[in-house]
Amino acid sequence: MSLNRTVTAGQLASHHGKYGLLSAQQASHQSKCQSWYSSWLAWQLQQMPPDFFDVLDCQEVKHGHTQRPEQFEGAFFKIADYLVTRESITFDEVMTLLCEDGIMRELSHGNNDHISALYLILCIVGWQTMLFKPRCIDHMHFEIHDEQGGYRGDAYMCLKLEVASCTRMPLSELLMGFGVLLPSKNLCLSDDEASREAFQRRVEVNAKRFNAHFLTSIAGVRLKWVNTLACHLEYNPATKELFLFRFPSFFLSCPSHSSGAGKRTVLQSCATTNRFHCQWATESEVGCLLNEILLSYRLLFGQTKKSRALFRSLDLFRDVPRAVADPLLPILCGKQSCQGLIPLETAEYYLPRDFPVLRYRLSVLQDHLARATPRKWVQLWRDNRDSAHWLTFWAVIVFGALGTLLALLQVICRLFRLLFVDEMTSF
Repeated sequence: MSLNRTVTAGQLASHHGKYGLLSAQQASHQSKCQSWYSSWLAWQLQQMPPDFFDVLDCQEVKHGHTQRPEQFEGAFFKIADYLVTRESITFDEVMTLLCEDGIMRELSHGNNDHISALYLILCIVGWQTMLFKPRCIDHMHFEIHDEQGGYRGDAYMCLKLEVASCTRMPLSELLMGFGVLLPSKNLCLSDDEASREAFQRRVEVNAKRFNAHFLTSIAGVRLKWVNTLACHLEYNPATKELFLFRFPSFFLSCPSHSSGAGKRTVLQSCATTNRFHCQWATESEVGCLLNEILLSYRLLFGQTKKSRALFRSLDLFRDVPRAVADPLLPILCGKQSCQGLIPLETAEYYLPRDFPVLRYRLSVLQDHLARATPRKWVQLWRDNRDSAHWLTFWAVIVFGALGTLLALLQVICRLFRLLFVDEMTSF
């Protein structure tokens, strides 16, 4: 049986209510995002080795085939259920519950199958949160993909964790081993004095002066689209690479659980409840982060014509199947308006209020753009961040050029006059 049938859009829709959407303003966007997520998940499963499913209890045989896809679907939604309904749950506890529910075989602690089962859980958590992309397991370490080409910022400080030391940790503490995947509000982790000063000083953003068009054309920033939301808006100053999350449809299809207390997403289950972990986001801050990421697409691309044109010129899904290309990203970045999908956009933003979680990353970019000096005539022409300064500069250039041209014409006229007088006297 094909793994493409593992979790279909219809199956996701059938879990709506218990596993509903994080935010669905319009039914059409909800349907597209559900369909996209099922295609994306099937694509992830196709890249896994065949023995990835061996730890599932697939003894039932139907028409000569083991029911791996159906059993994986059960594991997928059960893990989401465990994470959102049980506080501070560990991977070992998740495995015990899966065995009790008949989804996973009983495994001896410490053997290879036990490690493989933990890896399956890690993969499912990664797919349900998109905070990291699982890479491989060597029976000693959990390892995640390097989305940033060797750059170690605040999000991914470490790519490997020892299995033995982390399976008894609550989920949020386990994830902290990789880095600050979910930062808290108004957090500045830099020790650099200039960065801390910029964090305190640059608190206002104007969409007409700060956008992807100016970052790329004036500051020389290169856009790198990544598959995990943890490194969204991180900037590598050495390579001038800005990392941007390319799958915002995930926010409208993130598995969640509805109860009398409201709706809680799997991503929110990764939040901390420990007040001493001040660098890690709380549940409310996770919700803020998702809204800020959506709004950041509008700030960088959607609110200015040239930035929208820049986005439309990109081919950022050329390395994935067509069904996996995100349907929401072109709307957020390429449309002039997308009311109802994101928080209210404005021309001016106050970072502590509008982008409290992403504030530090935006202040770093603002400072880099402010320090950028145009070195070519084309860059000077494009750099109209300060319209009054831009008009004054080009007015001086134009009038100066006209004055020079007139002076040159006067010299030429005098030369011709002298030549004419000299010719007349020679006769």
